[in-house]
Amino acid sequence: KMLTASIGVSEAQVHSFNILAMAINIVGALGVGALLNAGVSAVAVGLTGVLLCGGACLGVALMPTSLGVAMAFNCTFMLGCGFLVGLWAILPRVAPSVRTLGATSGLITQITLVGVLFGPPAAFYSLSWGVRGFLGFVAVSLLASLVGMPVWLRPNTMPAEGDPSNVALGAH
Repeated sequence: KMLTASIGVSEAQVHSFNILAMAINIVGALGVGALLNAGVSAVAVGLTGVLLCGGACLGVALMPTSLGVAMAFNCTFMLGCGFLVGLWAILPRVAPSVRTLGATSGLITQITLVGVLFGPPAAFYSLSWGVRGFLGFVAVSLLASLVGMPVWLRPNTMPAEGDPSNVALGAH
């Protein structure tokens, strides 16, 4: 509704470019692995994601000039979100051992579902407060996305091959 009011297009037009934005989100999420394998630090990927999301949200809220510009901001936002979503895959780094990877991953998945459950209603509610409410929601969301920073800072290591904790469940 914010865009329909500011640039004078229908909600159907605004929603029509979400398929492209979601494809770019997938590219961002899958690109995290390629970036990390290329030696880019998780911190750099995460902060880039936060900056892309924040910049795009500021742009769409404060500088909406046309549907094309709004689409570019939305695709930029979704690329940043893809980076942040892709980084959740490295959270098993905090598992105390290889044996606990499944449990750690499951716990992380359950925690992220809380955001999936409450994020969209909070975003829609923020829009009822106008641009300021939306920007407040964005600020809180970007700060919350930094919760992964301690994990992004950890080295990408697991227990050594001979370490007894590096035994898969059921292996003898």
